[in-house]
Amino acid sequence: MKTTVTGLPSKTISVEYYAPHDLSSLRFADDLGDPLGDHASCADVIYIAYLLAYRGGYTELFDDVQRLIRARLLRLQQSEGDNFGTWGITGDYFGKGTTIDVFCLIASTLSEIYRTFAYESSEKIYYNLYFSKELPSVTFNAYRDEKQHLEILLNCSKDIYIRIPEWCPIESLSLVDSENKVVPYSIEDEFLIIKAENALNKKLRLSYILPKNVTTETTWNSDISYSIDWLGDDIIGYKRI
Repeated sequence: MKTTVTGLPSKTISVEYYAPHDLSSLRFADDLGDPLGDHASCADVIYIAYLLAYRGGYTELFDDVQRLIRARLLRLQQSEGDNFGTWGITGDYFGKGTTIDVFCLIASTLSEIYRTFAYESSEKIYYNLYFSKELPSVTFNAYRDEKQHLEILLNCSKDIYIRIPEWCPIESLSLVDSENKVVPYSIEDEFLIIKAENALNKKLRLSYILPKNVTTETTWNSDISYSIDWLGDDIIGYKRI
């Protein structure tokens, strides 16, 4: 846990989770002398943080997992051409690439996270990351505009525990049904709890504001700085400064 929270961000990855292919000995550099970015290294960090959150009880790390998936992996996945859907080693701070072992590792990591980020017991349903997922007892449909939205359709008498990110403005939380009527909920620790009697066979929508933020990142060797625009835990734009 200490390595993940304090060691990795200060020594090997940036706040935005740029991770270099090389550390102590530079072997593969771009034209400016910066190490090539390695998305597989990001996926390794994701999986360590996810295991600490899901199995180790350090649930605050779910925020890091989701930010890394959204801001780094989903944003920098190949979105066109013959290599659609792949990742690789990149020669640019925000670059895309295709490398078979990198692609395979990221795909397997995301598959394992998808399998377990939402789950149910005999009495409760837990939802930890804001991605769409269908379980035997409930369907979650997550989508975004200026807000995070989560549509919920429950078909079994189980209470729902939805993790709220630490950065979420609590006062912006809204839970309504299909007729836009307010649905009651409670907050316990990091979870928003919906009782089964308030959700069974109803289409609910949970929403909250995605706060805007700006950070600055500087490349490892060339000292080129970027201004990065955030909406919640997702990057929406950047520019060189």
